[in-house]
Amino acid sequence: MSKLMSRFSIPFGGGVGLAFFLHFLLTQYAFAQVTGGGAVGILALLGGFLLVFIIILVAFYIFFSLCLQKIAKKLNIENDWLAWVPLANLWLWVKVAGNPDWWSIFLIAPLFTGVLPKQLAFLGFILGLASLIVTIILLVEVPLRLHKSPYLALWNLLPLIGNIIYMSILAFG
Repeated sequence: MSKLMSRFSIPFGGGVGLAFFLHFLLTQYAFAQVTGGGAVGILALLGGFLLVFIIILVAFYIFFSLCLQKIAKKLNIENDWLAWVPLANLWLWVKVAGNPDWWSIFLIAPLFTGVLPKQLAFLGFILGLASLIVTIILLVEVPLRLHKSPYLALWNLLPLIGNIIYMSILAFG
């Protein structure tokens, strides 16, 4: 259960939000069964939640892409439109930090660790750790390139709202 909650920690505000969401769905399902509403009502409710969740995700994607594009323009990096392309925006983030192109491999590689056989599971751990280290370096170097304090990277310790503040300061500040 802890692996499931860790995967949903940001969108649901930690395990508490996920537990509340699941409890709400189960009570609504029980109510629908008692009143004769059946599963149709609960599916409609779940569909509504899914629609709201997708709208929020798209809004955040648009915001973060816009911020990355503005940061790239400030630093006169060509192809700033790559901020809107998934995975290519990771390459742009590496360029914004002023690091070599091959660093983007460390950001993309953990996406493919799920296909590794069990005998190579340690490789997934090593790639994840390398990705974490590269991410921390990038989060510190980008403000330095914009002549801002490297301590701005500490905003990223505060999930979601901290990321919004960090990107807003870099893009619009």
